[in-house]
Amino acid sequence: MAEPIKVFGFVPAWGLPTSGPFALKLLAWLNAHKIDYQFEAEMNTGKGPKGKSPWVEMEGNLIADSDVIIRSIAKTKAIDLHQDLMDPQIAAGHSLKVAFEERFHQILEWELFETPQGLAFIKQAIAGSVPAPLAPIIFMLVKRQFTKQLYARGISRHSQTHIVQLGDDLLTALESFIKAGGFARTVDPQSQKQYPQIEELSVYGQLAPMRHWTMATPVAQLVKERKTLTSWVDDVESLCFGAPLTAGSAAPKAFLSTKLTEGLA
Repeated sequence: MAEPIKVFGFVPAWGLPTSGPFALKLLAWLNAHKIDYQFEAEMNTGKGPKGKSPWVEMEGNLIADSDVIIRSIAKTKAIDLHQDLMDPQIAAGHSLKVAFEERFHQILEWELFETPQGLAFIKQAIAGSVPAPLAPIIFMLVKRQFTKQLYARGISRHSQTHIVQLGDDLLTALESFIKAGGFARTVDPQSQKQYPQIEELSVYGQLAPMRHWTMATPVAQLVKERKTLTSWVDDVESLCFGAPLTAGSAAPKAFLSTKLTEGLA
């Protein structure tokens, strides 16, 4: 019997099995396809082959990048990822995938590392993962690293008003798309149950943390105010995890272990 895939990603938070948007996308996809895995919470991205989260250990090989991981697994499992982008619905979903994983992800990181509420969460998460004497040092280094990244990528050069408008525009586009029929889904021929494709789960992975976290950050508040979006997140979670996820709910998969941060990438 083959060993289950071992998934490494950021620690759980807000009732989600991981706080990492790309790792959340991967776990949701694995659950949707009933693929056995073990999750290991790992904050040190330097242990991965590309210095980014998530990565997996599969058949003795380390593979990084959520899209690369999913395509590698899909190939071994003969899963059709519906790569025919001539279908307008799939093409539109792919465009939203790129927009949310590129632009909206920057906004998510800005809310975590450039707002007082987000920084308070980061500080608490680090304090709960490392020996107390190291926590202030690691927090300072992590904050400095992300501050440089957000400036280099351009998002933090904007005013907060402009960043919130960028987020609002993307949320409006997603809301309109969902109301018009939403993402293409695969139907199991035996059970007739639907399950999301990679495009939908990619957008879900970016939106779900904001939908679930309790911090009153500006763009996350816009997510929470839109019933279409919160209901869609709940629907995706019901399809992938069996029920909408809430703080304090049972994890959809047993964690293998939780490791402490040992350094920075």
